[in-house]
Amino acid sequence: MSLALEELTEKLRLLSSKGNKSLVDVMLQTVSDLKKSSVTSDELRSASMLVDDETLKTKLNETTLISDTFDALVSQSYIDPMDDLTRLNDILLKNNVLRDYTIIFDGFSGFTMQQLKVVRSLIRDCTATYFTLTLDPLTDGSEEVFATSQQTYKILKEYAKRDGVDIKAPIKLTDLHRFKNDNLALLEQNIFRPHIEPLEIAPENICVYNAVDMYDECEYVAGKIKHLVIEKGYLYSDISVICHDTEPYRGVLSEILEKYEIPYFSDEHADIDVKPVIRLVNSIFRCLIYDFDREDVLALLKSGLTEFSVEEISLFENYLFVWNVSGSAFKNKFVQNPKGYSDRFSDYDTKVENLRESVIEPLLLFKENAKDKNGLEISKLFYALLEELKVPDALRRMYAEFERSYDKSVGAEQIRVWNMFMAVLDKTAAVIGTKTMTVKRYYELLSLQINAMQLSDIPRTIDCVTITTAQRVRISKQKASFLIGCVDGIFPAIPHTSGIFSPFELKMLAMNEIELGDDFAAYNNLETFMAYSCMTSASEFLSVSFYSSDITGTTYQPSEIVLQCKKVFKNIIAYDKFDFDGKKESMYALRPAFDTVADMIGKGKKVPESLLGIFAQNPEYSAKLDSLINAKDKVPFKIFDKKNAEKLFGKNLNISASQLEKFNLCRFSYFCNYGLFGKDKEQKSTPCSTERLFIIYLNAFSANILRKSIYRLKKINSKKLSVHILRNMQLNISVKNSLSQIHSHTA
Repeated sequence: MSLALEELTEKLRLLSSKGNKSLVDVMLQTVSDLKKSSVTSDELRSASMLVDDETLKTKLNETTLISDTFDALVSQSYIDPMDDLTRLNDILLKNNVLRDYTIIFDGFSGFTMQQLKVVRSLIRDCTATYFTLTLDPLTDGSEEVFATSQQTYKILKEYAKRDGVDIKAPIKLTDLHRFKNDNLALLEQNIFRPHIEPLEIAPENICVYNAVDMYDECEYVAGKIKHLVIEKGYLYSDISVICHDTEPYRGVLSEILEKYEIPYFSDEHADIDVKPVIRLVNSIFRCLIYDFDREDVLALLKSGLTEFSVEEISLFENYLFVWNVSGSAFKNKFVQNPKGYSDRFSDYDTKVENLRESVIEPLLLFKENAKDKNGLEISKLFYALLEELKVPDALRRMYAEFERSYDKSVGAEQIRVWNMFMAVLDKTAAVIGTKTMTVKRYYELLSLQINAMQLSDIPRTIDCVTITTAQRVRISKQKASFLIGCVDGIFPAIPHTSGIFSPFELKMLAMNEIELGDDFAAYNNLETFMAYSCMTSASEFLSVSFYSSDITGTTYQPSEIVLQCKKVFKNIIAYDKFDFDGKKESMYALRPAFDTVADMIGKGKKVPESLLGIFAQNPEYSAKLDSLINAKDKVPFKIFDKKNAEKLFGKNLNISASQLEKFNLCRFSYFCNYGLFGKDKEQKSTPCSTERLFIIYLNAFSANILRKSIYRLKKINSKKLSVHILRNMQLNISVKNSLSQIHSHTA
């Protein structure tokens, strides 16, 4: 798409891509909507001749031009997966290959126009076709909650009539077998209905929770899950956590579930950018484009896919900090000492230059060779670069290490990502072909392909909680469902457009028989139906929760899901954190239990001895518990083992006045500085440090004079002084340059 927009820059007036990076995503979504709706370029051109609005007319013409160019570029290299269903329907129209088959559609509430064409071919050709739709068998189907399914039912019957296919009488399933208690059965019978008669009973199996924020909400969910498993005998696989979108909960829900030792499977795409292979690729191109920024170079080395050890990379990073290396300085040899100003070099110190030469030089050579090359040639050069950096070998070592560890799936995931990237590299080379471009432009196109990569996983254990979204929820065997994030405007979501056409423009197109996706009314009906499906997904227990604010202080209101629960059961109570015994639920796992103990100790409350004994005997928590008790009792920091004190500070202590003062001010600071020698590293290229260097060598020279008594200071000028220091101390060439610079600055 980026190439298509680039080629049409001079021809586009309204949809020009200059300075508008987000247009690529918008146009991809628009093209996807066109194909899902089975709208052709010819239909768009015809519609543009019928509308009077000049802006819409221009949008239609330019969208047609972009779509045709995009399809032409894609067709040169590979098959667009968005056209799979269209090609399938073409095959079905030409070959009646499924004429002796019976096909059953289950779990669908609606179809796109592209899908409906395939469905119509199957209805016409197959021996029998069955559809299961969620409708109320006791009504006429006019309820808003089932509007999506009712519309699908009408379309299917119309197709069957047009093609002369016999329609059997619908089978209505009136017996309710799913729900194990009256609370959930009554909820299903009344939610989102036009006339609701509030019930007096207080439901025991439906809970509404008003959380302070997302963290409080996730803490409640985790504690309740542990309660169901431990107290009620549930399996983790009996439980689902459902939200409208998992992105806001990323890093929050998973962390708290792990804190409570709850196994889970998140039905979402993983973040591809954090995977080692992709981090390496991005870091390489960023080094070339941004002239070897220090952070990009270190990100490349720390990807785990180089041949260097952690010690070598740490020494290299130390050198970069000490000598303040960044940018073009990477292109020069590293001849300084990693320890700073010192004339003593070890064999280990020379590894810094070896590492620089092994990594930076191949990158510079790739950048030089890639000049004025086309996409195919750059792709070949980049793969050769990966081989020269020995990335495949490092990947095999990483895989072998994970194979020997407890988590073998992580190693297999790295191989998957590598294979996916190789496919992306092939596709990029095929799409760009012989078009000449810069490395920067090549990376822009490659990164678009990388961002389109989708990496998902399968459950790693049979017994685990499922985290899913409203769009992907499937009614199966779950006994308990936790609906989280039931906030107004979020779950259910407010209808919105994602393409280039506004809601008004979509209505104008619909008047000209161009249906691009669902209109706002249909979208709202779909959201309502998804909310209904989520609320009726559990057979025994339902929890509905919403948060009142976020970390920015923005306040939120409960959504229609919460309000529907209150409309059906007028005596239902919306609980908050003060209505639950947090201490009891925190005892279901070690980490939350220890947090509770720490809170009680901090507030001066008495902690049961049995609970203290559990953590005192646990190797992971015993030292932490001692630290908490010492802090409460204001016990000064001290080292109890004399042998450890001798190892840290030696037997004979030579303590200066400043050290004694630091000890009295903060014993822990003294321990860090003089026991662990944890001092801040000092850069050696600042004016302050060079001035200090001159003073150090001047003092050394003065001491030499006192020992030998052969020079008179008053007879030696500053230039001879510098020369004598260099000769006496036998300094390396880097220090000579530093002193020469000092002399020139002070002359």
